[in-house]
Amino acid sequence: MNELVEKVWGSVGFQNAVRENELAWLRRELGVGWRECEFPEAIRLMQAAAILACSENPEHKQVAFRVATRTYDLYGAQILPLDQALRVVLTRLGNFPSLATRGDVESAFSSLPLSLAAEEITYSEGRKVHFGQKSIYLTNFQHSLWTNLAGGNSLALAAPTSAGKSFVLQNYLASIFKAAENYVVVYIVPTRALIAQVAEDLAECFKGFKGVKPEIITVPFDGGLICRVGQFTF
Repeated sequence: MNELVEKVWGSVGFQNAVRENELAWLRRELGVGWRECEFPEAIRLMQAAAILACSENPEHKQVAFRVATRTYDLYGAQILPLDQALRVVLTRLGNFPSLATRGDVESAFSSLPLSLAAEEITYSEGRKVHFGQKSIYLTNFQHSLWTNLAGGNSLALAAPTSAGKSFVLQNYLASIFKAAENYVVVYIVPTRALIAQVAEDLAECFKGFKGVKPEIITVPFDGGLICRVGQFTF
């Protein structure tokens, strides 16, 4: 597979096609004379993205995601089932939350060939976490973060907003409060404006709790929402 990845990545034709794909997408978005390329080229781009998605190189993965999503955005499933192809790429990238962002992509699982359906099940089960009656699928980054938190490791990390750091942290906190009654956690946010938002997000995470819910106390008290429903301080 590594050899195949390098062959695709090193292809001048592929690199040129990626640039044309990006320009076509931008022209269509800006409404400045977009012209469809030959559909077979779009198919080859999606096939290349499915190969690059198997790479361990972050740059390869990023290009695979961009090529696959742009190609699908341009052509949809009008001739061939590019919804299934995009689902394969997202699965290999470990980007399971994105499967639910398009209705046709979300429903494409039942149409996948058996081998690709089995591949997705294997990948997705490895990225599923359970707590209480709830199960969520995480991206590779999110799953690594969850695993480290669950292992009690001290962490310092930097990632874009879209990486879902807060999503993982808040759901992880919900999981530990489900597992233990007596817990005190200090959650520090960088700006006062985030206090109310984080408090509301955590209150949403705790909605499904049975019995006594964690109390959410915000400080400074004039900076945002005060929720008194358990033992949670931040």
